[in-house]
Amino acid sequence: MSGLLTEVGMTDDEILDAIRQVQVTDPVAARVGRHDVYLTRIRIGGREPLTTVFRIRDGRLTLLRAANGTYREDVAAALLDATDKAPPLPGGSVHLMPLSVDGFALDRVVLFPPSDGFRRRPDLREVTVRAAAVHRSEIRPGETLKTFEEATGKVMRLPIDDWSRTPQPRADVRLLDDWPGGSMTRTDHPVLRPAEHLVTTVLPRLPRGIHIEATDVRGHHLVLTRDWDRLTGTLTMPRTTTASDPTVPATSVAPYPPAPSTPRIPGATSKARASSDADPSGYAGSISDAGSSSDADPFGHTGPFRDAGSFSDADPFGHTGPFRDAGSFSDADSFDQVSAFGGTYDLEGPESPAGSGARHGTVEPDAPARYPIDLPRVSAWPALRTIFAGDEVVPELLTVPREPEQDLLEFTYQTVDHGWASIPLPDTLENCVARIRNQIIRTPENWAVFRSRSQAIVQVRCEDHEPPLWLETPYPEADHSLGRHVTLTEAEHLLTILAREDRSAVPELDALTTVPWP
Repeated sequence: MSGLLTEVGMTDDEILDAIRQVQVTDPVAARVGRHDVYLTRIRIGGREPLTTVFRIRDGRLTLLRAANGTYREDVAAALLDATDKAPPLPGGSVHLMPLSVDGFALDRVVLFPPSDGFRRRPDLREVTVRAAAVHRSEIRPGETLKTFEEATGKVMRLPIDDWSRTPQPRADVRLLDDWPGGSMTRTDHPVLRPAEHLVTTVLPRLPRGIHIEATDVRGHHLVLTRDWDRLTGTLTMPRTTTASDPTVPATSVAPYPPAPSTPRIPGATSKARASSDADPSGYAGSISDAGSSSDADPFGHTGPFRDAGSFSDADPFGHTGPFRDAGSFSDADSFDQVSAFGGTYDLEGPESPAGSGARHGTVEPDAPARYPIDLPRVSAWPALRTIFAGDEVVPELLTVPREPEQDLLEFTYQTVDHGWASIPLPDTLENCVARIRNQIIRTPENWAVFRSRSQAIVQVRCEDHEPPLWLETPYPEADHSLGRHVTLTEAEHLLTILAREDRSAVPELDALTTVPWP
């Protein structure tokens, strides 16, 4: 008798009759491995059939589903074998069991109560357990039903009924810094996301000064930030290794304490109205209705564009506010509105005694091991995948020699019709040029500031002029800017020099205007 069997109020014949009442097609008796089962196959919307397996025994029903023609008899037999070895389901959580099938990528069986179907027969639901194939990197041992439903439902949309799928390693994400107006917010709970999407799409575009923690299902904590063209941070190992039995929950390190508030620039708390125009660079932005600011302009001047029509307190051309400090970012990326619970981060530097040990992977007494992470921002996934995929962690792979990424700039911008970003964002030279051509130059008073690795600056603004693009470089030490109106071709040339030579070539232009700062 299976460990899942308990005293129930239905006989095997009553269960079969109930199945026939709720199924569209009559189940057909079959043999799967050593198990007597019933099968149904239904085509939905012209797709390959959905196969459902019913194993009835001792007043209990075990249910398997395989979507889109992905059913395999050897997998079904292995799933049913695993349920025979499982202990009773703990209340409010799921149970994981090992699974091994030749040529099958998924290596765990997850057992859980049915969350759908049988609505007309709640008595049938009470005696049913679902078994599905997952990967060790996708579901945490002892997962609550709520979190499991987030992983398989509207959050991660893990297709557990697709038996042909490849594993989708998961990350439980926390934002460790305030990000006013950003695409992530700090809450008291983690958010589940596909780890590959996090590493390949979100982290490479992370604004400067923002840190994210990502935890795999085994309890490995990664705290990462973007340092120009690198992803840097630390890996903290769980206190208990789970390499021998990944179905046993790891003892995670203590959660980070609450983080101190990150300063917000004036105007960052104001409401933003959504923009309906598509952003050619891939951002879907909104426009800040920023209020006035008393902070000093980092350039120390009000600039040539100060007039009653100015709309931003963060205008680098001198419209009264700062733009240099971290602040709002209204662009929503494909990460959706991620929410994560707050915490501090520990990226110790070599000047710190604790940091020196952490960066070399040493372990203090009773402390979890920590290892440094230093990877190219656009190619970090191969190294980090081993962690999230549930494989053995090789700390030496987490640091690679620094080779500068070509054609990279950081930018801030504000537009009338395409949103704004006052935290420096990274992007390629090609996309920065496209932003000027397709966005900045569309409407007067749109502006953008581009910075190189060493913080050399070229900034542009659209004016009611021909040509419409004013371009300048500020010189705070001299209390002035140098610039003139330029063509798009000239602007592209100057951005190319900024990205590839890490300098502003504005002084090399002829007919420059010196704009003194009051």
